[in-house]
Amino acid sequence: MQFVARFYINRFFYILHVTIFYLLVISFMFDQAYFNFHDIVLILIFVESVLFSLILISVHMDKLHSRVFLSLFLLTKALVAFDALIYWCIPLKSVLFSDQYRLFFVFKFALLIQGPLLFLYVKSLIYSDFKLVKKDIFHFVPLLLFPILYGLIINDIGPDDLYAGIDEYNFYFSSGYFRFLLNAQSVSILLYSIMSLYILVQYRKNITARFSEVDSISLAWIALLVIAYLVLWGFELSAQIAHQFDLGELAAFVGLSKNYVELIFINLLVVYAVVKVAQPTAFINEQDSENLLDNLQQNKEDGVSCIPDFNQQDVDKVVQSMVEHEYFLEHDINIEKLADKIGVNTRIVSKVINQSFNQNFFEFINGYRVEKAKFLLEKSVCLSMLEIMDLSGFNSKSTFNRLFKKQTGLTPSQYRLEKSLPCE
Repeated sequence: MQFVARFYINRFFYILHVTIFYLLVISFMFDQAYFNFHDIVLILIFVESVLFSLILISVHMDKLHSRVFLSLFLLTKALVAFDALIYWCIPLKSVLFSDQYRLFFVFKFALLIQGPLLFLYVKSLIYSDFKLVKKDIFHFVPLLLFPILYGLIINDIGPDDLYAGIDEYNFYFSSGYFRFLLNAQSVSILLYSIMSLYILVQYRKNITARFSEVDSISLAWIALLVIAYLVLWGFELSAQIAHQFDLGELAAFVGLSKNYVELIFINLLVVYAVVKVAQPTAFINEQDSENLLDNLQQNKEDGVSCIPDFNQQDVDKVVQSMVEHEYFLEHDINIEKLADKIGVNTRIVSKVINQSFNQNFFEFINGYRVEKAKFLLEKSVCLSMLEIMDLSGFNSKSTFNRLFKKQTGLTPSQYRLEKSLPCE
């Protein structure tokens, strides 16, 4: 499946860049170039966003919700690029849109729904039980209200400033409704970016409370996506502020810089997303996540908890499962499986680990794995490092090295040199 995705990506990249090359050649064959280099960047953003959107929908992979949300997100990126192109590409505007001032406001809705689409994309990736519900329509209320705001803007600016604004963008800022639209776009992007980061943080807390191996289910790349999106928001906001203060040169510089960063963003986003979407990921149910996080919070708070208090017998069972049965050696062990093996309620097991050992499940299990690795490094000196890692219960070499050094202050290789005897 990944091979198919990469094939389509390579094929579209080839077609795209050949098309752009001939577009440049044809453009410069005339006395006046229709597109300068900055315009080409916008064209690339538009075409790539549309093409990649089609790839995500046409390639048959799992996670349909995720692919649809990302595809729509990319289409909004394409509309924003097109909106900028038809206004700032002077030859194109003078030939095709010299008296179509209304067109310069039609696509402003795109930035109002980018944030919601990004947020829903993140949720659909990390929750296996994700589905759209009625309340999700509230995310798109700004889109439903946009036609009203569009009419208010056109009426408020007036015919004279609308025509004048075709050549001078600052005329549009005379409308309070237009400024409100720009502010609403900025607030929407900022709000939904923060919401996306928040659910990623909650997701991280959840997996460390339930799983012993988290490298394979890490979605740090999504956090980088959201942060990159915030950086682009910063560029856009800075350009708009510069426009409002009549700092034309600064606004132009920031706006052009943002386009180049956007082009890089689009390419990295889709290539990486297609590869990641094609990979299996360990998911958490949204309802289970909310329940577990509530329980973890209650464990930290004073007062009566809805989770029954544990006793010493529960603690002994948890310890016995590690010391005698060595369940930590099972690569796929999680808190539900451990609770089932020892016959104790999952929430009680979580409470035992949190309160008796002041650790989450990830730290608890891997602490025993590190101790097992230390034993093997000292006594089984002829085993390779990968064999030590596997026999200790670790799946990932990076996790093994990181946690071992965190607990001992040494890498596994350094520890072996200090503690082990020569191989006989």
